[in-house]
Amino acid sequence: MNFRWDKGDIFQYYNMTYDMLRAVNAPLFLMYDNDGANLSKRDILHCVNGFYRNIVHVLHGASCSTIPRKRHNFYKYWWDEELSLLKQKAIASFRLWSALGKPRVGSDYDAMRHDKLTYKCKSVEEWQGCRG
Repeated sequence: MNFRWDKGDIFQYYNMTYDMLRAVNAPLFLMYDNDGANLSKRDILHCVNGFYRNIVHVLHGASCSTIPRKRHNFYKYWWDEELSLLKQKAIASFRLWSALGKPRVGSDYDAMRHDKLTYKCKSVEEWQGCRG
């Protein structure tokens, strides 16, 4: 599952992380300890790692609450505005051709075939290019 940051409420995420991070206590005593005289390196490492884990926990929790998650291939990640326009044009020319009784010759038939092939070739090209 991937977070879909482009589909989530980023403003709500920022507000939630702000509120939750304010509650995370930084180990400020490490800055004022006289060169670590009272703490071992292991204790210092434990404090820093705990602080780090708390931050990661807050960020992940806020993400889970505000950002939708979907399978990697749920959305057509390769789809763009150009493909949308080509699809609309292909549908419009098909509807016109169909309304005319679906003739097998003529400029309307040629336009319908051209628009359909342009859309299909572009969508296959985009899809295959993004697959690897």
